[in-house]
Amino acid sequence: MSNELVKRETTEIVDGFDGTLDDGRVVKGTIILWDREKQWHDRDDQPVPSPLLVYNITVVLRRWVKTPEGNTVPDYITTHPLPDPRDENEKIPKSEWQPGLRGGLRPPWEITLVVYLIEIATGRFFTFQSATTGARIAVDLLREQVAVKRLMVRSKVKPIVELGKGVFKSHDFGIVPRPNFNVVDWRPPESEPEPTPQLPDLSSTATPPVTPAAAETKPKPEAAPPAKKTSKAKAAAKSETKPDAKSDDAVDPYFNDAIPWQ
Repeated sequence: MSNELVKRETTEIVDGFDGTLDDGRVVKGTIILWDREKQWHDRDDQPVPSPLLVYNITVVLRRWVKTPEGNTVPDYITTHPLPDPRDENEKIPKSEWQPGLRGGLRPPWEITLVVYLIEIATGRFFTFQSATTGARIAVDLLREQVAVKRLMVRSKVKPIVELGKGVFKSHDFGIVPRPNFNVVDWRPPESEPEPTPQLPDLSSTATPPVTPAAAETKPKPEAAPPAKKTSKAKAAAKSETKPDAKSDDAVDPYFNDAIPWQ
């Protein structure tokens, strides 16, 4: 059996594109960002194509740490169920915390939403991650819309979105712009084919064949029994001569209704 396994492994063709997108990495493809001034853009300040298929949404814990080289990189906790970020932040000295927007210190570990998107025409992959209130509102609205749509069509469809802009009211900053996912279409799951129109079944509505009514035949009257010949009639019959053969041949067969086999 071991020889068979070795043979099967050596004959398997691998083209370098096999694998899965769920490989444990948080960031896949190109990172896209949102801010008030530039709105949607990538890390090179280039515009993001649209529309995009929302492939998946997940939640992680994220903090920013500095490497020995002085670079700031993200650190993630991805194993679910996620731990309470407050418990994780208690393990980090307050001297390592960063200043917050409202004054005070910003906790290192934050609940972060991660949205994976795909450009349908090219297969290009994008990752959007954010811990802001505006991003949470955008993702919550998208999740709710998808849940309602799936309930209506009874299928795990995925949304196709255009990256848009919304607003929300902040207690500290008033009306604040935020990202938004505008649904423009839906894509069925890979296991479900596109629905095809069904033609009506005409067999149940077809007109049944009409059978001709049986011809009504009247019963033939029974023939009266032959009358008994008297002695005078017998004598007359003997005196009659038979017709010659020419008279029988002259009868038109189309008007001769005698049964030939009797």
